[in-house]
Amino acid sequence: MKKLLISLVVLSSCMLMSCGGFFSGRTAEDSVQDFASKLAGYVRSNAVDSIKAVYPGLDSVETKFAMLDGDIIVEKTQDPNQFAVTIGNVYLTLSRHDGGIFEVTGSKGFLKFDAAKVEKAKRTGQYKEGLDDMVLLKRLYDTALDDWLEEFVYNEMKSKVSVTANVNSMDDASVVVTNNSDIDLEPRDYVVRCKLSNYWSMYDDVTGDYESGAMDYGTKTFRGKTVRAHSRVVYSFNPEFGVKGGDVKPNFELTMGSEKLMSKYVPVGNEYDLFLKARDGVEK
Repeated sequence: MKKLLISLVVLSSCMLMSCGGFFSGRTAEDSVQDFASKLAGYVRSNAVDSIKAVYPGLDSVETKFAMLDGDIIVEKTQDPNQFAVTIGNVYLTLSRHDGGIFEVTGSKGFLKFDAAKVEKAKRTGQYKEGLDDMVLLKRLYDTALDDWLEEFVYNEMKSKVSVTANVNSMDDASVVVTNNSDIDLEPRDYVVRCKLSNYWSMYDDVTGDYESGAMDYGTKTFRGKTVRAHSRVVYSFNPEFGVKGGDVKPNFELTMGSEKLMSKYVPVGNEYDLFLKARDGVEK
């Protein structure tokens, strides 16, 4: 009888401890509070390795962290193992795994990025307020944008410059360079090469027909005049065509160096979206 009574007492104690911690009063939210407090302590002591150990994806990245000051507010989500935590101006998503182990699976305002890098990234839309920290981290260190942007700016600039040729007579022709961009073209920034040709015809006494063809008159090169933004310049010359019907085919080449071109380019703010669309086929 005494053995049975002892067994019932032990069993009752185990049931109370397993059913939500009747005596301890501990809840899942309490465990989240504990983890968040520990994380705040890591930040205060600059224990970077400890932070990276509980925040996957940061192990190979150099970054700083915002101080976690203020009340810890824990909210449940639809996922019983995921919690939304607010500490001051920092928002964390914490996930609980087997064994009650927590880790940071998302954040906003927790990672601190280089101010100069952020300012530059804002101009191209690479940095956007309100995105998850890890998304911003990936965008900020996406170096593929630089190469794409150089090519994009070069093509944009070239597309805004047009060249037309006019043949007024056998000894009077002109080439017009029109700059529809916001950037001045200096003499060393471009070159226009014009291929000249004329036609010939000859009467064949045997057949009684006319034979004709094209004669190469060589290439003329034009450069040296500054073409201001949204203006044009004219190059007049003598093509020295022997007969009427000559043709001038101009070709524009942008020779402005990429460093100079990029220094003059003013981003409009959607460049990173255009880059993603070109790379992935989808704007993000």
